[in-house]
Amino acid sequence: MAAAGSTGPTKVSLRLASLAAAAGLIVVFAAFVVTGHPWWAAVAMAAVAILTSAVATAGPAGAVLGMLGGIGFVLTVVCAATVGLVPDVSVLSGASRVVLGAVGGLVVATVGAMVRNRRAGTSTGPDIPAPWGPMWASLRSFDEHTRDGVRRAIPLAIGMFVYQRTLDHDSLWIFIAAFAVLLPTGKPTVGVAATRVVSTIVGMLVLSVLGLVSAAGVLFTAAILFLLVGIAYKPTYPLPAAALSAMGAVLLVAGPAGDLGAWAAHRLLDTLLGCAMALASMYLLWPRDKPDNDAVTAE
Repeated sequence: MAAAGSTGPTKVSLRLASLAAAAGLIVVFAAFVVTGHPWWAAVAMAAVAILTSAVATAGPAGAVLGMLGGIGFVLTVVCAATVGLVPDVSVLSGASRVVLGAVGGLVVATVGAMVRNRRAGTSTGPDIPAPWGPMWASLRSFDEHTRDGVRRAIPLAIGMFVYQRTLDHDSLWIFIAAFAVLLPTGKPTVGVAATRVVSTIVGMLVLSVLGLVSAAGVLFTAAILFLLVGIAYKPTYPLPAAALSAMGAVLLVAGPAGDLGAWAAHRLLDTLLGCAMALASMYLLWPRDKPDNDAVTAE
């Protein structure tokens, strides 16, 4: 929520933060509920992938909400499974934590917007309509955005099922690699897809080094920084931004798993397998679909 409202005039940032709060409450609560249930986790992952692709129909705001929603769901599942929140923490307790997180994010976004725009001397901005209407229209028509969601849903649902069933590091890393490549919505150009793959591998190497010399807090801070810079500079510097976004996703999701050195020997193979799954789904399903026009224009 705080990330969604981190830039722009007060009117725009608060609108984005409120939309992110609504979406975040749903996806994080759903992730908490399905953790530990492989079939339900796979179904929920597929639904999140399709919905976050369809919401990109609403434009840049929808794309940002989709990216944050996907990260929120996956991060919650990984953290809950890794540290044993489920079944030790009740659903009611988990729901209260989600609400507190959403409220805290809105407070941070509100204070940040007030301070930022007091310095800039402006609080106006364009109206940002709710993205739910365009999202449902995309789902009903099964347009290119929804088809993109199906492309993303298949490997991510399979990866989520295997990870929830085995809870081992190899299956986790295969899933994370596929997730990092498929995180931004829209069918990418070959160049952008290659950048995501290379960035995911580089993110794995960075994680290997930082995991040996840095605390978990450093990994988390670096992940958030990479993600925010990648989102902010995507229209201006698409290739470096794609690299930072992929590395941020890798650091953010894989960091909580811990015990990084013990599974480093298999990580490269796992990463390549996850990237191959993502690319196969991306280009073998509906191969006649052209790269997303918004992505091509922005990137």
